[in-house]
Amino acid sequence: NRRRKNAKKLLQQLKMMEVKSIKRTLCFRDVRHEDRADVMPDVTTTTIYFTTTATSFDIAFGVARFVYETPRLPEVSLVAAALSQPLDYLRRLGFPIERVLQQQPPTTTTTTT
Repeated sequence: NRRRKNAKKLLQQLKMMEVKSIKRTLCFRDVRHEDRADVMPDVTTTTIYFTTTATSFDIAFGVARFVYETPRLPEVSLVAAALSQPLDYLRRLGFPIERVLQQQPPTTTTTTT
């Protein structure tokens, strides 16, 4: 499993944004398939978009996508276990808890064309 070279930087810049819904389009050759998702990690903007129906395991998968190009179950399970720990414990392990807690919710803009 290939670890991203810039994983640490991506995780330091990681943002979380709750959205009403996520629709994705999967394309294979000339066939398009649309469906819904609960979590959509976007490595280009270092943002994990999630809906209110997302589970902690869904979010852990999204976080693992910032560390591994194709995360497998052991990596996702490790992230899920870390996310379920108390903040004080994560702080002692060196996670940037203060930076995460100080993040302001992003402002949304609407554009019309």
